[in-house]
Amino acid sequence: MLHEAPIIEDIYHADLLASEERIPKYRSHLYPWGHHEQIMSVIENPREYKYNRQQIVALCEERGFLPALFYFYRGDKNFFDAMKLALHSDDIATFEELASSLPSLQWSEIVREWMKMDREDHQRSISSELIMSLILQTLGATDALQLLEDCEEFAAALPMRVTW
Repeated sequence: MLHEAPIIEDIYHADLLASEERIPKYRSHLYPWGHHEQIMSVIENPREYKYNRQQIVALCEERGFLPALFYFYRGDKNFFDAMKLALHSDDIATFEELASSLPSLQWSEIVREWMKMDREDHQRSISSELIMSLILQTLGATDALQLLEDCEEFAAALPMRVTW
């Protein structure tokens, strides 16, 4: 069976390919994968299809098969890494879906990750306004204001004046 997949350089930033942490490129979650449904069917049915989970996760990380990574991270309740993938690839649907599951203490890390990203080259769907809206929805006003106090650079990046 011929497997049609994007080349690794299409998924990950080339300067980080050799590093432990691979950061997906903008909109890389949209690349088509041949046999996507069949691959996910195998992954989602470990009782029917026996496989070594750790090896499959490592293979998905290596090749940039983001749908499976989202699946495994959700299953492991590793919402931070899943949101980080969604943030970097600009997968707004997954980011919004995962927002309510992210532990409150990790929101500041997501904000810091967003601040490190190069946002100049692309019109991103995941904006500071969206992140702030999700923070307000999940943390509430008091904790959201505390987060803004802790992350002054993010507060300054918001297009509207936020005061506390």
